[in-house]
Amino acid sequence: MLVYGTLTSRKGFGMLNAALTHDACPTSVIALVAGRVARSGPIGHGIGGRQNASEQGRLVLMRSVLSDEEEGDAFAAADIVWLGYENFYSLSGVLFQAMASG
Repeated sequence: MLVYGTLTSRKGFGMLNAALTHDACPTSVIALVAGRVARSGPIGHGIGGRQNASEQGRLVLMRSVLSDEEEGDAFAAADIVWLGYENFYSLSGVLFQAMASG
């Protein structure tokens, strides 16, 4: 699973963490979180609680802008692109990138 773009709290990291640590989630599911960390909020907002996906090795962080090649590799490797945004009711550029990458 890929979470991509500017990394803000609106990306729904709390929901993502809950999904990855839920008993029904297959252990083969791993999320790659890649992008520039926004000044408006820490990447860790919402990641925590009783169980933490990053501590379980289910969440990998790449806190940087990816090169074109790295971006292509990230989208090609992902079976799913996470768009579980919180309080965001507009079009997502990441949605269009996912569609373009197939």
